[in-house]
Amino acid sequence: MQIRTILFSILLLTAFGLHAQELISSEEMQDLLEAAEIQLENPVISNFSVIRQIEEGNDLKATQNQQGNLQNSILVNQDGTGNSGLIEQNGSGLETKLWQYKTSNDANLWSEGENVKVEVKQDGNHNSINSFIENYFLVSRSAYLLQQGNNNRIELALFGNEIPAINDAQQVQITQTGNDHSVEAMLENSFAPISITQTPGVNGEGMQVNISNSAFSFPTR
Repeated sequence: MQIRTILFSILLLTAFGLHAQELISSEEMQDLLEAAEIQLENPVISNFSVIRQIEEGNDLKATQNQQGNLQNSILVNQDGTGNSGLIEQNGSGLETKLWQYKTSNDANLWSEGENVKVEVKQDGNHNSINSFIENYFLVSRSAYLLQQGNNNRIELALFGNEIPAINDAQQVQITQTGNDHSVEAMLENSFAPISITQTPGVNGEGMQVNISNSAFSFPTR
């Protein structure tokens, strides 16, 4: 299948902001977002970006700074109104996928180092995610963050310089279904897997989770 897309292949820096325009079909975008790994035929392309925006008032700012030999990629599908995203990738072997549906969702995603994969899906209204993941090791770090409902919040930070064991690839999965859930997970020098699932409590009340071993503060925009 031939995919119509926009490619940016500047070796040092790729930066762009796009507003309310459709670049590829929904079927093509879904194939890309569901792909386990993106392969490019041209080895010269080190930064790969695809953005699809539907409806009005969606905003995205993305920066990729290539530092290393592995390809970086960003895939974004904004299908709703008033959604915003900020994606920054500095390093090598970094991949970020972002889905935003419905209204006024906000995702600020930072990846630093190498071998980091982040997938975020926001399906609802007024959900927010701040994610900072740092990794400078051969083992990978992956985060899968799902918000299905309204007024949910995720704060995730994975960082530190302690060398992990060779088989300590880390996967973090956070799922929020319903409304008014909150997760704060600030972990330094920890490669243990994490799985958090939040569903509506009594009378539909949201759940609050806090896991922390560091006083980390997210970078400002």
